[in-house]
Amino acid sequence: EDQVIFCFRFPSRQNLANPALDFSPPFSFGVCFSGFKLKHSFYDTAYRYKVQTPILHVIGDLDSMIPPSDTRELVRQCENAEVFNFHGAHQIPKNAVQFPAILQDFAQRAVSCEDDESLWVDEF
Repeated sequence: EDQVIFCFRFPSRQNLANPALDFSPPFSFGVCFSGFKLKHSFYDTAYRYKVQTPILHVIGDLDSMIPPSDTRELVRQCENAEVFNFHGAHQIPKNAVQFPAILQDFAQRAVSCEDDESLWVDEF
């Protein structure tokens, strides 16, 4: 049985214009399936700074709901991004045999090396 936990943290409306006022503790890492950047001008200030949290972006090359180009736009907004491309659509990659090992490796590196930013390489 598949079990997935979704977490999303976005600053309150008052703190959106000034992210320095957001005192929520940071995540150790994130995994983003079919992510995208919010394009409405209201959210422009949220993208003023790059996301520092290590994030594994999972991109299905056949995704028709969130085109891969939209996900790559979000990847460029993330300082410590890694990308896993798979042949599939808008789903968690169930047939990508290597995905569980890649996910486990990513999570272990993120948790064990939180303070060593030199270990993270952007993949575009």
